[in-house]
Amino acid sequence: MGKATGFLEFRRKDDLVIPPEERIRSFAEFRDPMNEEERIRQAGRCMNCGVPFCQSAMKLSGMVVGCPLHNLIPEWNDQIWLKHPGHGFDRLQKTSSFPEFTGRVCPALCEKACTCGEHTDPVSVHENEKYLVEWAFAHGYIRPRIPKIRSGKRVAVVGSGPSGLAAADWLNRRGHSVCVYEREDRIGGLLMYGIPNMKLDKEVIMRRQRLMEAEGVRFLPIRNLDAVRLSDLTGCQEQKAEMRRNVEAFLAGRPYNNMLLYGDAGTGKSTSVKALNNEYGDQGLRMIEINKHQFGLLNEVIARVKHRACRFVIFLDDLSFEENEVEYKYLKAVIEGGLESRPDNVMICATS
Repeated sequence: MGKATGFLEFRRKDDLVIPPEERIRSFAEFRDPMNEEERIRQAGRCMNCGVPFCQSAMKLSGMVVGCPLHNLIPEWNDQIWLKHPGHGFDRLQKTSSFPEFTGRVCPALCEKACTCGEHTDPVSVHENEKYLVEWAFAHGYIRPRIPKIRSGKRVAVVGSGPSGLAAADWLNRRGHSVCVYEREDRIGGLLMYGIPNMKLDKEVIMRRQRLMEAEGVRFLPIRNLDAVRLSDLTGCQEQKAEMRRNVEAFLAGRPYNNMLLYGDAGTGKSTSVKALNNEYGDQGLRMIEINKHQFGLLNEVIARVKHRACRFVIFLDDLSFEENEVEYKYLKAVIEGGLESRPDNVMICATS
């Protein structure tokens, strides 16, 4: 909480908004932060709730109320009120990887669930969050946190959207070596290409990228894993070698805005044609490996997975066919999208 009687003494105030006639002259963010003393008073409005719904993420009638990240909102509001923003940021980063993003573009479900908002205006949680993270950056409080011990395990994250970045961040904190693959020329996904600068400036995203790189996360943009072609076997070999060499997990940041973690091929979780006999869930990334001796089953494999909601990666391994062989011609047609039998949810990668 903040001040015990703060919600009675202080009225809600928001950051200053630049007038439209001025903001149309640029694409920059159009909210100017209020002074620090006023921000402290705003944090003081936080009540001593018996049940802080703001951080609950509870489901009521099928709808979620409160912060989905379970941010410790009353705790860091209290630290702002006590003029300890550093401690407040410590509590914030316990649950949130990128408060500089959510502090700008989050729909603020916390404020919708705020008890103070039942009879008056809710606490300005959204802007308090942004204040804490920007204070931390400005005062050098945010520095690269490089793991002291590495696990020796490598993880590939496919897609650098918000979920992919968060997964990479937490996995790196735990000492794993993380490499993020992105098909676009810049990382961020929807953050970079779907949100205009007036809401989320691109420099904010790039600042976080530089920090993650300093912590040991590798980013490989312009890596479209959907577009591996047989005519570029050298590139394909390098790509598969990078993806498969000691990579013990595949993380799908896309599609379906869902992240699922699976073990490496050979663990029995999702490997070879036999995996198709399992009843998969509706979402996720599945990996199937087919070697030269199983190549005759490729048609059956594609036929059986094309109606699934899952996304499949089929690795065609060790296919040493001559160019005049029927199998080579069929494989070339499948990979290059020349056959109707290749559905959209199937990605194919081949090595020889």
